[in-house]
Amino acid sequence: MIDVHSHILPGIDDGARTVEETYQMLKEAYNAGFETIISTSHYMENVYMANKKQKETYIQMIQSTLKQKQIELKVYNGTEVYSNDHMLSLIKSGEIATLNHSRYVLFELPMNQNVIYFDQIIYELISMDYVPIIAHPERYQYVQKNPNMVLKWIEQGALLQVNYGSFIGIYGKSVEKTAMKLLKHNMIHFLGSDCHRGESIYSKIDPIKEKLEKEIGKEKFHKLSYLNPLHIVENKKIEIEEPIKIKGFFR
Repeated sequence: MIDVHSHILPGIDDGARTVEETYQMLKEAYNAGFETIISTSHYMENVYMANKKQKETYIQMIQSTLKQKQIELKVYNGTEVYSNDHMLSLIKSGEIATLNHSRYVLFELPMNQNVIYFDQIIYELISMDYVPIIAHPERYQYVQKNPNMVLKWIEQGALLQVNYGSFIGIYGKSVEKTAMKLLKHNMIHFLGSDCHRGESIYSKIDPIKEKLEKEIGKEKFHKLSYLNPLHIVENKKIEIEEPIKIKGFFR
């Protein structure tokens, strides 16, 4: 498996606090069956602002230590950007890292309020040949109320990433139900851990994997947990399935 959303770097954001905690998280990821981790530390203006170069230094150190320990786990640079109206300039200036220096950009939205300039963000990124990936849409309250709103995002060219933990109720029942609806209607393109400090989501991957393989089949799970993420790592185009409109009540 390949994890496209993680917070493993020490002291950068609300992820790992220490180097020791970083390696504990990586050990858990390796034991869970992950072969590649993209580190996506938060970039939130005036809160978390470590730039691409600073994070690259940490990653080189981590990769060197993993090699010494003979742990076959690759770690790449990336960012989870809190949505703003000048994301493109931040990418161009080198302040934020795309996922493994690819065309793919991971960003999150406010949990409780839809962004009025969101269409413009997607348009600008795509017009400059970037591919926007929206982090954990199942956690946004407005998506829980109307999951079909993500159809427009997908039609505009955005891709969606859901958290593994959402499928076992870590963020609550409403998030769990929304995640499953999105998944069953071809509205999700990647799975990610979104691991933070003090969490052991990697230790829960086996039962999550078993649950999802029963719901969507082993082939589809493999696509979302490995094949599509591999296209990010290799900076290749991802062919998506046609999303299906959800019918009926949502909550």
